[in-house]
Amino acid sequence: MAGFFFLSDKASHEASHALAAAALLPKQSTGRRSQSKGGKIIDVVPLQYRETFTCSPTEARRARKAIAAFARGWLKGVDATDFESAVGEALANAISHGNCRCLNVTCDFVGQRVVAEIEQQDGAPFQPPSVSTRPAAGSIGGYGLFIMRSVLDALEYAENGRRVRLEKRIAIA
Repeated sequence: MAGFFFLSDKASHEASHALAAAALLPKQSTGRRSQSKGGKIIDVVPLQYRETFTCSPTEARRARKAIAAFARGWLKGVDATDFESAVGEALANAISHGNCRCLNVTCDFVGQRVVAEIEQQDGAPFQPPSVSTRPAAGSIGGYGLFIMRSVLDALEYAENGRRVRLEKRIAIA
């Protein structure tokens, strides 16, 4: 069966997200987590997603949607929304400031965390400020880093700012 989700129980709100995610995720997704109910597999969620995108606003939107679909397999509610917003900011920064041709995007489930990495294959270096304070009222820029640091559990830059790593812990119910 193609895709990543197998449902044997009634379709629920979460199952509809799972089906939407399966439609968005490409073949580069690997691994899986399954949950069982009464010995039956009710869903299988990929452990990793990766894809390369061209550096354009259209492709950044597509990357954001694909990462959000993957993350919804693990994150719920406000955590999923926050993670998607932070990923969108990181992608927008890469497109706007990086002058790159391609972006390598990965997202993994690792040790109760969802971890996304966005790496410019080429492009301008970036040195983020060590402290992120709220931008001054009326400021035109500076909100992206502030928002990302506010909603994520970890935000790291490497390779002269050409690679950003975003982490969000999974809430344990």
